[in-house]
Amino acid sequence: MSIRVQVSNLGPLRSAEQELATLTILVGENNSGKTFMATVCHRVMVAQSSFWFRPRKRDQTPAAIIDWLKHLAQLTDDVAVPPLEVDRPTIDWAESFASEFLEEYGQAVREGLAYAYGIEANDLRRRTSSRRAADCFLRISSTDPSWTIQVRFDRKEVKVENVDVLEWIRIAFRRNAAHNRYAREFGESGFNGASDDAVHLSLGFYRTLASNFFQNWPRNSIHLPAGRTGIMHSYDVLAANIVQMASEVGLRPIEIAPLHGTTADFLSFVIHPARRAFLGRRSPKLGEITSQLEKEIRADVTSVRDAGPKQRIAVRTPEGFFPLSITSSMISELAPIIFVAKYALDSSSHLTIDEPESHLHPAMQRRLADFLVSLANHGVGILITTHSDYLTSEITNAIRKSHIELQGRRANGGSRTGIEISKVKATRFSRSGNHCLTEPIEIDPVDGIDQTTFSTVMEEQYEDSVQLIDEIQTNSRRTRSN
Repeated sequence: MSIRVQVSNLGPLRSAEQELATLTILVGENNSGKTFMATVCHRVMVAQSSFWFRPRKRDQTPAAIIDWLKHLAQLTDDVAVPPLEVDRPTIDWAESFASEFLEEYGQAVREGLAYAYGIEANDLRRRTSSRRAADCFLRISSTDPSWTIQVRFDRKEVKVENVDVLEWIRIAFRRNAAHNRYAREFGESGFNGASDDAVHLSLGFYRTLASNFFQNWPRNSIHLPAGRTGIMHSYDVLAANIVQMASEVGLRPIEIAPLHGTTADFLSFVIHPARRAFLGRRSPKLGEITSQLEKEIRADVTSVRDAGPKQRIAVRTPEGFFPLSITSSMISELAPIIFVAKYALDSSSHLTIDEPESHLHPAMQRRLADFLVSLANHGVGILITTHSDYLTSEITNAIRKSHIELQGRRANGGSRTGIEISKVKATRFSRSGNHCLTEPIEIDPVDGIDQTTFSTVMEEQYEDSVQLIDEIQTNSRRTRSN
């Protein structure tokens, strides 16, 4: 992945930076900003498809591009595509196009975060003891092609800081993709009604060009909030109350407060099949990984239709077919993760999960870690916040296993699945006074992910245990001596 996110004075975070990897892990104490940063990263990824881009200067596309497209539309599939001649007007146009598009994308990120928290974007600025902090921004950087934008929250401004337009032109107009991306569209409709001196290119062309700013980005981003199980358990009650109130429409005012952010998105994903981008077309290998986990927990997670178009999650076990609300806590917690894996993930997807280990026995936490590693190894981007040393330790074992195998040896111990160390990033979050900070965790192939955030607590607990045992033994000896 090629995304880096930097935060200044946003939410609870005074300063934070996160590079997204195939598997990204956020650790730290409660109320240290992990979930906020996870939400920011999710909104950065999902914003690319949340706005409808219409370039303001469509009639100013340079002649070099117009001529190239005309020539392309006349070529057959077996004829080599000529390279685009990049002249000064083309570069100037590309700089203007990039600035316009990336500014709109930045505004979409800003609006997405406001939606996620149900407040004005300006109110996301970190609050100090006397006022809201200044110098509040979100910086987003990408590579291949390289660009950086700064989204301000102390004012409504998006600044495009660095764009490698030559690299973007190379990617957008690369010869090996030209036939697939442009030729058919412009052969059939791109030049309809055009004269020699006036060409009207379709909006689809410009949106396809703009999508090249997100090379190697996920095309489908899903966020499972910490309250996902409660949302599913309360869905039936919420729906029943709405139906009951509907009978009183016209007799008294009826108001239903809207849901916001990840809660609304997750509920919409579950009850509206059309929102599931890959329903029924999951990758065979991802399907095998998910089916194996279902076999081990003896539960088939599926979707059932209620009256009308709405659907909900249900579970089939050896004991019968049950709504999610009356299954065990283990199945309740795993069901949303399995459901998404079955119906929405492919190798271009990204999944953000808040505390995936919630309510799980340590053995199942280890198994879940292996499941997430397996998804990551097959192209799914994963970002998790966690308080579990069992989960992070299992990921460390996966890193060790891969390290041994890369040396040409067979790993005989521990983890089922290995993962290359280059695919994993970890960040520690901490609170200091009225703000939170982050620091990257160096991952070593032997030591793995540093466990200080957990080991310090375990050491303190051990020391307390030793002291209490000593006191019991001392008091016992005194009692016997008396």
